[in-house]
Amino acid sequence: MVSTRPTTPTTPSPAADDWSAGPVSPLVDRSLSALVADQASRTPDAVAVVGLDDAGGPAVTLTYAELERRADAVAARLRATGVGPEVTVGVCVPRSAALTVALLGVLRAGGAFVPLESGWPDRRLVAVAGGAGIAAVLTGPGVTLPDLPAADPADAPPTGNVPVIRLDAAGRPVDPAAPTPTPAPGPDLGVDMENLAYVIYTSGSTNEPKGVMVRHQAICNRLRWQADLLGLTAADVLLHEAPLGVDISINEIFLPLTTGARLVVAPPRAGGDPGALLEIIREQAVTFCYVGTSLLGAMLDRQEAAAAGRSLRHVWCGGEVLPDELYRRFQDRWDARLVHGYGPAEATIGVSCRVFEPGVPEARVSIGRPNPNTTIRILDDEYNPVPVGAVGELFVSGLPLARGYLNDPRRTADRFVPDPFSQDPGARMYATGDLARFRADGEIEFVGRVDNQVKIGGFRVELEEIEDVLARHPGVRQAVVVLATGPTGTDELRAYHVRQGGAVQPEPDALRTWLAERLPRHMVPEVFVPLTELPLTAAGKIDRRAVAALAPSHSRRNR
Repeated sequence: MVSTRPTTPTTPSPAADDWSAGPVSPLVDRSLSALVADQASRTPDAVAVVGLDDAGGPAVTLTYAELERRADAVAARLRATGVGPEVTVGVCVPRSAALTVALLGVLRAGGAFVPLESGWPDRRLVAVAGGAGIAAVLTGPGVTLPDLPAADPADAPPTGNVPVIRLDAAGRPVDPAAPTPTPAPGPDLGVDMENLAYVIYTSGSTNEPKGVMVRHQAICNRLRWQADLLGLTAADVLLHEAPLGVDISINEIFLPLTTGARLVVAPPRAGGDPGALLEIIREQAVTFCYVGTSLLGAMLDRQEAAAAGRSLRHVWCGGEVLPDELYRRFQDRWDARLVHGYGPAEATIGVSCRVFEPGVPEARVSIGRPNPNTTIRILDDEYNPVPVGAVGELFVSGLPLARGYLNDPRRTADRFVPDPFSQDPGARMYATGDLARFRADGEIEFVGRVDNQVKIGGFRVELEEIEDVLARHPGVRQAVVVLATGPTGTDELRAYHVRQGGAVQPEPDALRTWLAERLPRHMVPEVFVPLTELPLTAAGKIDRRAVAALAPSHSRRNR
């Protein structure tokens, strides 16, 4: 996709044009730090954070007032190192109550936090910290950091390493020799709504980390809209279980803190463990959680799922396609509202969603309609809107859009392209690289990734389309299709699949027949590989690279 402004696009059909724009909602006029401070002033003695211990020890519990005091102490240390608006601070703290204090402390100092995962290789930690130009780094118990280069405001070679501020398990700075300056008054400290709130790094097809710059205006409007959509109150209990390097973690942490709810922080050992997460949901009476699609499937497979999820009122699911079969299993086990959300980090976590009410069946799952202040268009290679029902690339514009990639104007220009539909000459839209289509009812169906399109036998094939059809077989719960090199050196499609619970393992010939009756011959895989489960990434998504590395079975089609 080129990044120059195209010629005037073809006028879309009236229906598709009406569906493209989400509703307009008022802009939030308080920074993320200020929203938390506002809530703390209303309910200072309410429990804000419960940080569960990794070894089963006592939890760290902070009231809103205690959270504020500790965040202010961290902010004072950061301001002493020069942190303020538009200054980035690395946060390398394991998932805990201290992590929540650290993030809020950065915001309270006026800076923007940069998540650094303690499990990353040193090379990646150095690359991300250096690329972000961090002025300081916050870390926690048990974390050993490599030397991280100091920020360089004058484009000269960096000298020395960034200051390191270490916190204890409850978020208190542990260096007794360091003075604690008097905190500046007020939670905003000169922060403008267009200032950076955080920079989160993602990997593209080249695996080079890209720092997505998210503004206070974008994240604050998302949190306000989401709280209103769900009707969250101080009686709600929200779970934080995603890795900090995944953008949904920001949502998990700050949504409860801006609504007066209680945040329960899952210990690092529980991340991605369906049994451990179900136990936490049951013990802490969690009412809201975000779960990746594949992880949700693994949780619902557990015998204890129905009993453990009785407290749930809302489950937000995303990150991958939500199969119709998984939606039906959800309804069978949990009496909760399911929200299927979609969106890239480059558009502040999410840009569309569909709410599924308990007990209301749906024939097909979608990613819904655009969120407030968001426009979604589905375009062809010439930036023309495709007809209703046709597949094109999904583009996002509007309030959620990030500024771009930090210190990377080339890749910013490549993905944040001029918006030919806007009267504003500076308007942009983000090319997601996702394939989608508008349904006849105005809802959007996610089809797959542009980079998951492969060419075989002269045909372009969307792997997710094959996976979707295969997963509808009554004996198949999940499926992943990859393009691989066969024994003769030619390309072939391989389907890795997990049996539906209670069903007999389907034979390869039966699966071939199922697909051949529904897809063209060139889209029917050569090889079928049964698995007990699909490997997942730390973010709870299917690990396609790990799947592709698995040995194929011998159930190869006779030629």
